[in-house]
Amino acid sequence: MSDGQLRHGVEVTVTGRSNEPGAKLKETEKVAAVAVVDGRNVPVEIDVSSEEYFETDDLTPAPH
Repeated sequence: MSDGQLRHGVEVTVTGRSNEPGAKLKETEKVAAVAVVDGRNVPVEIDVSSEEYFETDDLTPAPH
């Protein structure tokens, strides 16, 4: 993969995981994923070394 491709981003989808807050990746977890490189699906493994701050309460609209 070239530097130019990386600058534009690489789409990665975690296999068998919903895109919900409760399904987030956790520290020390290893998961299967698929990266899209040059239009091709490439299997990869993600090894989570640290968990970033993730709060969903601030995404809920405040009542008016």
